[in-house]
Amino acid sequence: MLLGGLQFMLSSKKIESILYIFLCMFGFTSNGLLKNAYHQPRPYWVEDEIEGIGCNMEFGKPSGHAQTSVIIYYSYLFIFYPSTFIFNKVKVSDNQEKSNKDEPQNKKGLVIFLNILAFLCIIMTGLSRVFLGVHTIGQVSLGWIYGLYIVHQKSIANEHGRQCEILKNVCFNFSYVHCCNFDGYYIIGIEQKSVQLK
Repeated sequence: MLLGGLQFMLSSKKIESILYIFLCMFGFTSNGLLKNAYHQPRPYWVEDEIEGIGCNMEFGKPSGHAQTSVIIYYSYLFIFYPSTFIFNKVKVSDNQEKSNKDEPQNKKGLVIFLNILAFLCIIMTGLSRVFLGVHTIGQVSLGWIYGLYIVHQKSIANEHGRQCEILKNVCFNFSYVHCCNFDGYYIIGIEQKSVQLK
């Protein structure tokens, strides 16, 4: 959100900055709802051999750091520098088209570098959570999936020129996901266990 605030103050992309801030806020709040829905413990809660570093009392599935890292890095590139995404070739609105004309053309090397940098930051964030013992691979993977889902919903709204409807669309789709997955499905083969906190 700090990046969005700086962009709002220092650049002319005010609408994009507000959208980025709200997208990050939605990522944070939706992760808390997902943790309560899945109700899956962190690994150090159930395994005495694992010592969690930087312990957190929230449930572990999905990983909030993994989910928000995808949203922060990829949505920032997609919203403010859409030419970094090779697949984003559609001019979606008058404002977007104008900003794309003003934006300098990135060289192919820079495009590859920005995508690789964002990808590495996301991967390292997720792996660090496993290394610290506060998440399983499955919890981190599911966090990545939900993060990509949110960014993908933003890209769909962009392609149809419906930027103002992105939050409404994501909320509706997440409600559907909750109804299907709540206390019923096991994602990525990770068994859910009940935990009694001391």
